[in-house]
Amino acid sequence: YVGMLFASFCWHVEDHFAHSINYMHWGAPKTWYGVPGDQADAFEGVMREQLAELIESEAGLMYKMVTMVPPGEAVRAGVRVCRLLQKPGTFVVTWPRAYHAGFSHGVNCAESSNFATPDWLPWGRQSVEIFRTTRGARLPCFTHELLLTTLARKAATLSAHISSWVESELRSLVREEERLHAALRERGVAALVDAASGAPLDAGAVGEEGGEEGGEE
Repeated sequence: YVGMLFASFCWHVEDHFAHSINYMHWGAPKTWYGVPGDQADAFEGVMREQLAELIESEAGLMYKMVTMVPPGEAVRAGVRVCRLLQKPGTFVVTWPRAYHAGFSHGVNCAESSNFATPDWLPWGRQSVEIFRTTRGARLPCFTHELLLTTLARKAATLSAHISSWVESELRSLVREEERLHAALRERGVAALVDAASGAPLDAGAVGEEGGEEGGEE
């Protein structure tokens, strides 16, 4: 990113609520404001109050990098807000679902990237659920379910620490699939088929297969 005086980045969370790391190469400092991930719901409440008409017309607006609310408004509402000054040669790391915004004090150059640790997996699932049910929210960059099943297939090569997170999230995924299948049957859907193979899915089949794989892996 090449910035200039007062060039700003609006309040946002990263795609899939991932971590981010930002390094400043050279130039003028940059002021950052950040809200801890466990305060995200409270902060979104402030956004809805301050931008009521905009968010009423597009509920997913707060998940796009286009809105700015003074940090002081969040502080007055009881939301914890952090502030820091980033200088050349330093890193800034943001945690899952941590809203952040800021501005440059002059010309500068920085770069950033997303990353994820094993304990991010529940946050990733939460992001999919929120973006799926919020009108106008941005689309996922990748399929979270495919990531989980790919990791599960490689369980033998993963550390015990990573595997424990994958197993927990995979079981949550299976439970959600079972719930959705049951809801479809209650609405009169006569038959469900596997999207990949075309084979019929019997009631409970997802749970049985998921349970066996989870136990072996």
